[in-house]
Amino acid sequence: MSRFLRIPDFSPFWFWLGVLMGSLFWYALTRFYPTYRRWQERRAARKAEKATSRLKRRTEEWRRWVAKESQGAHLAAPLFPLEAVLVPPKVVARMPSYLPQGVNRPEDIALLAVPYTPDFPELAALYHVPTLTLPEALQGGANLLLWGRYGSGKSTALAYLALLLARRDPKMGDLADALPVPVHVADLPLPLDDEADPLDALFTALGRRVPERLMKALRHQIPAMLQEGQVLLLIDGADEMAPTRQPALAAFLRRLMKAYPRARMVVAASPEHHDGLLALGLRPVTLALWSETEAQTFLRRWGKAWQREIVPMMEAAAEEDAPAADLDPLLLNRWLLTAEPAYRPLELTLKAWAAYAGDALGPSYGDAVWAYIRRMLPEESERALPALEALALQLTLGAGDAVAEKEAGKDKALWEDVVAEEEAEPTEPAETKGKRPPKVRRLLPSLLESGLLVAYNDERIGFVHPTVRAYFAARALAEGGESRLLRGDWWEGRTETLGFLSQMGRGGSVSAGLLEDDDILVHAGALAAGRALSYGGEAAWRGEVLRELASLVTDLASALNLRARAVVALALSGEKGIGALFRKIMGHQDLTVRWLAALGAGAVRDAKAVDALLGLLYDPSRAVQRAAALALVAIGTDEALEGLATVLLSGDDLQRRIAAEALANHPQEGYPTLKEAIGMEDDLRIRRAAVYGLARVPEPWAQEILAKVQVEDSQWVVRDAAAAVLEQAKQPSPCIPKPLEPLHEAPWLIAFAAEHGMGVAPGQPALTLLHKVLVEGTPEQKEAALERVPYLPGEDWAREVYNILYGRASALRDAAFDAVWALHISGVALPSPVQFGFG
Repeated sequence: MSRFLRIPDFSPFWFWLGVLMGSLFWYALTRFYPTYRRWQERRAARKAEKATSRLKRRTEEWRRWVAKESQGAHLAAPLFPLEAVLVPPKVVARMPSYLPQGVNRPEDIALLAVPYTPDFPELAALYHVPTLTLPEALQGGANLLLWGRYGSGKSTALAYLALLLARRDPKMGDLADALPVPVHVADLPLPLDDEADPLDALFTALGRRVPERLMKALRHQIPAMLQEGQVLLLIDGADEMAPTRQPALAAFLRRLMKAYPRARMVVAASPEHHDGLLALGLRPVTLALWSETEAQTFLRRWGKAWQREIVPMMEAAAEEDAPAADLDPLLLNRWLLTAEPAYRPLELTLKAWAAYAGDALGPSYGDAVWAYIRRMLPEESERALPALEALALQLTLGAGDAVAEKEAGKDKALWEDVVAEEEAEPTEPAETKGKRPPKVRRLLPSLLESGLLVAYNDERIGFVHPTVRAYFAARALAEGGESRLLRGDWWEGRTETLGFLSQMGRGGSVSAGLLEDDDILVHAGALAAGRALSYGGEAAWRGEVLRELASLVTDLASALNLRARAVVALALSGEKGIGALFRKIMGHQDLTVRWLAALGAGAVRDAKAVDALLGLLYDPSRAVQRAAALALVAIGTDEALEGLATVLLSGDDLQRRIAAEALANHPQEGYPTLKEAIGMEDDLRIRRAAVYGLARVPEPWAQEILAKVQVEDSQWVVRDAAAAVLEQAKQPSPCIPKPLEPLHEAPWLIAFAAEHGMGVAPGQPALTLLHKVLVEGTPEQKEAALERVPYLPGEDWAREVYNILYGRASALRDAAFDAVWALHISGVALPSPVQFGFG
């Protein structure tokens, strides 16, 4: 053992050599290690820079892809890119009931005179209610619920936003660098499993159309950008879903917002039904229909694009001896621009297309839709009509947006077209014995190629537009069985189907069922039947619906906003006697009836009502005066405009202001009148009124005149008025939606609690206090509380809200109706007011 414990021989040479080598090693390490670290950092930076550059390239490629896709996101995409005919969409946002201290409430004539009716937005377009651009509406930081009926341009509006974001347009403000992510709800795998990641569902929806190389980049980049609030989700198609499927969409969005609280989104939905979306805190805005000026702009752009893109193609395809096409855009546009209260973008697009293509079938909306279908339907697939009708009916009575191909093709006789013997090519030798089975042509591929049908994820199919689906469903029901529309929840898909049934002279049993089961709270059945009247036709049931609507207009126990919806439905019906009805009730003793009658007379442009409306300019009620002035400008005859000019010259100060603001709605005659009025040096009252009129003119020259008046006018009253309106124009609109603050932080709730010596705690105590506000608060506090009610659909609000709704006529009662209506379209089953002693 001793040999193992023996101490080795000590060698000074090797010892000092080891010390030297160790010292040299540590010297070299300490000398060169910083250089090595810098090399490592530079290497990592270059690697990160390459990754960032690659990701940036993929992001820019994504933006280019989105821009390209957005140019085709409209029904006339086979003809033109979107920008060739685009009229930038605008929205109407409700004025908040509570405004922070220091923010002035606008006193615009249209805001004061036109009731808030988001599901009947025609009056807002006709009377020029102030609007916001979509980028403006997003600057408040809120997620938006974009309300709009079929054909109002919701998909185009989302495509417009996608284009702006893809190009980093400065109009988008803080969102200019955000990534646009457009998705259709029919591509989402809904409902989600309990353990499913909502982001995976989003990627699944995008994967159908997005190239794989871009999807890889998106999977890496989107989560971080969602956390930073730098992604804008543009969600289309919620309005196409039947009510039974909408809770699944709301659940998906709720989980996504919980995982990514800063996620920004715009969700397009119907103002007839959207179960669960308001409860997410989405702030509703209504897509504005086109006024006459905007319709003219669209038709001019359509004409120019047609002459530039289509006419050369037609001439090149024509035979040499064929006569040149004689096309006069000015003449066609004048024919297309009929006097309507407002114009649906889809309807005007289809009518313009039919007129310019020379295949128009008639003046109605249904005629334009049928002309579009015939134009797009492949010649060899004409026998597909029964299959399309069956599919449309299946969707209208079922899921709404899309259905699995195997479910749609259950009836093979409808989806297989037997090929005639002379068309079929031989596929087997002539000597083959036995009878050859008939050849079939699969219809689905050709229909998808035509664009009438669209493919979605999981081999599901739907129609290119819900209006096309509704038209085919109406054709299917016109042969019988129309009462099937009454089974299950009513929604906009069925309303439009009833509209086309009306145009076909059918729908009597459906209308009778809607009127019979009409609820006494929001009269959804009567209003749906009334909306269907606007599609035209000579159905026998029209008279019954008109009588129901007329009685609703004069029902003083109903809220003004509800009765205004009936006025719009009557005006859109196209019945010749509606003008006489409005003239008759202009003499009603109740001011709200006179108010609504004036708005209705303007909507139907009843020249016979001018004398009565001129009399209403001197009505004791300022609200009636405003409505009459707006109606006179809408009618636009010489007598109407001269009468309004007389009031501008000789009325009291407020009457002069009303007349000037109303004239701002008439570019041809109103603008010159206001220019002349602002220059009348001998009458400061006219100049002051003209200031308020010019403030409503959306033209740069009007702002220039006001800036000059602010400095140069001889009277301080006029200068101050000009300064006030210019300052108001510089401020952000108070209508811009803001994110919904937590209830316990609402200023009006805190003020109420302070007045009653209480504090406000989050959760249930704040909800309890909200109930108390509805009973004991001031009118302003109650109105703010009613505005909050639809965002809390799980609470029982019936007693408190009904007490206000069936109280005396006031703005508070209208706010109560708005709350009840919003709960109704959110899928809340409200108890009958009868059980509370009302109705």
